[in-house]
Amino acid sequence: MRKIIIALLVISYWLFGIKSVWAEEIRSFKVNIVINKNGTIDVLEKIIYDFGRLHRHGIFREVPFVKINQDGKKFKLDFSDFSVYDEKQNPYPYQKTTADEKIRLKIGDPEKTISGVHTYIVNYKAAGALTYFSDHDELYWNVTGNDWSVSIKEAVVEIELPEKIDENRLKATCYTGSYGAKSSFCQISFNHLNDDRTKTVIRTTSSLGYKEGLTAVLGFPKNVVAVLEPKEYKTFWETIWGKI
Repeated sequence: MRKIIIALLVISYWLFGIKSVWAEEIRSFKVNIVINKNGTIDVLEKIIYDFGRLHRHGIFREVPFVKINQDGKKFKLDFSDFSVYDEKQNPYPYQKTTADEKIRLKIGDPEKTISGVHTYIVNYKAAGALTYFSDHDELYWNVTGNDWSVSIKEAVVEIELPEKIDENRLKATCYTGSYGAKSSFCQISFNHLNDDRTKTVIRTTSSLGYKEGLTAVLGFPKNVVAVLEPKEYKTFWETIWGKI
C-alpha cells in the first residue's frame, strides 16, 4: 500500500510538474486609465505574459468598441492612437482588425516564434467611454476583457480623475468572473496624487480563470469632465437599407 501511494505521488508530481512548465498564463495585467477633462480616456495596459516552454508568435488583445445602456441601446466608442511596446520601449509589430463588435490586435512577428516571459505595453485613447447620469458621471470598463483562454494571476487597474475629489463623493464597484458575472473577488482603495488628482485602485484578490476578467465601475460628481456622448451604433442590417 505504501509503495502504491508513493507511486501515485510521483506520477502526480510528474504530471503537474510538466503541466506547470508547459502551461501559458498571464502573470500580471496592470492597467492605468486617465480620465481627461475633455471626456476622453487614455489607457495603458501592461501585460506580462508567460508562454512557458511553448512556442508562439505572440498574443491577441481584443477590446470591445460597443457598449449597451440600460435601455438596451448600443453605442460605438471611438478608439485611436494605438501603440504596442515591450518593457524597453521597443515597438511590437501588430495588426488591427475589427470583428464581432471588437477591435482585435494581433501582436507579434508572424515570421518568428517566442517562448518564456514577455511584456506587452498597449496604449490607446477612447472617446465615448463615459456614461452621464442625472446625478453623476460614470466609467464602466471591462479592464482585461473576457477573451483570454489562459489564467490571469493578478489584475490591477488605476483610474485617475483630473481633479482632487473627496473619497465620500466617489462610488466604486468591481466585478470578476466570466461575462455578466457579479462576483467581486477584488478590493478598492482611493488616494490623491499631488493634491490635484484622485486615483482609484482596484485589484483582484484571486486569480482569474478561463475567459474570466475584471470589470471596474467608478462614479464621480457631475461637471468634473466634459460631456462627450458616444454615437448610437447600428449594424448594416439595422439600417433602412439593411432592412430593405
